[in-house]
Amino acid sequence: MIDYRDLLKANVSQQGEKLLGGKHIQGKLMSKVVNLLFTETHNSALRTDAEQARKNFASGSDCWADARY
Repeated sequence: MIDYRDLLKANVSQQGEKLLGGKHIQGKLMSKVVNLLFTETHNSALRTDAEQARKNFASGSDCWADARY
């Protein structure tokens, strides 16, 4: 995150003016944090689903047997 922040701060025009102010950088950093948290949460849920599917398969359980159409 610090590297990303420094990259945003170093973003300047040809005249050397900063292209992003403090609030813009803060907003971009918060967006990055939210995206990282979402990705981690989503990946964790996928791992949990895959683990449950492996357990069901190993135990011979048919998860579709109780499904109603």
